[in-house]
Amino acid sequence: MKWAFTIRNKFKMAIVLLIVFLGLLIKNFVEKRHVSELGTSFTSVYKDRLLVEGYIYQLSNHLHVKKMVTDNCYASVDPREVEQSIGHQNTEIGKLVTAYEKTELTPKEEFHLNRLKEELLALNQLERSYMNRLAYDYDVTGLKEEMAVYFVRTTNSLHELSEIQLAVGKKMNEHSREILSESSTFSQFGLMVLVVLGLLIQVLIFSSKDTVVRTVRNVRLN
Repeated sequence: MKWAFTIRNKFKMAIVLLIVFLGLLIKNFVEKRHVSELGTSFTSVYKDRLLVEGYIYQLSNHLHVKKMVTDNCYASVDPREVEQSIGHQNTEIGKLVTAYEKTELTPKEEFHLNRLKEELLALNQLERSYMNRLAYDYDVTGLKEEMAVYFVRTTNSLHELSEIQLAVGKKMNEHSREILSESSTFSQFGLMVLVVLGLLIQVLIFSSKDTVVRTVRNVRLN
């Protein structure tokens, strides 16, 4: 009977160990997923939010420089200098917009970025007309007023894009907190599993000892 009891005990311990193994395997899988999600989240915060906020800031600066150049142009100013200055700003703006387009865009962000591109295109066309009229000493008052309207529009679009970065960044921060909270819960689960395992092993060991002692006594009585 002793060997039969030993087999039953080993079978019970094997079942317990299998359950614990599966529990720890699930815990390990979930924690790896959490680490991967956090890594992706941090990368996205840097690449798609912090860098983009920098792009928006630089775009705003280049637009401000263009506005300063056009606002302070007079008949005595060399049109070639104006064209060179504005051309440089437009080149840098084009590079920033291209870099922006390569980031992960939300639908709302894509909408505002496309609108910004249309406004920049319209502004560039007005600037070309402005420089042509300036070269022939024509009145540019009307063109300045039209450009001023588009400067306001592009500024508003940049503001909308900046607000999106804050909103999306906030959501990503909340998601990261949820991941950390879930990870903490699974860590506690793993600790509980180990505690339960220890208690079950102790119960099986003491139960085995008690049965062996009673079996020996019964044999002696016979």
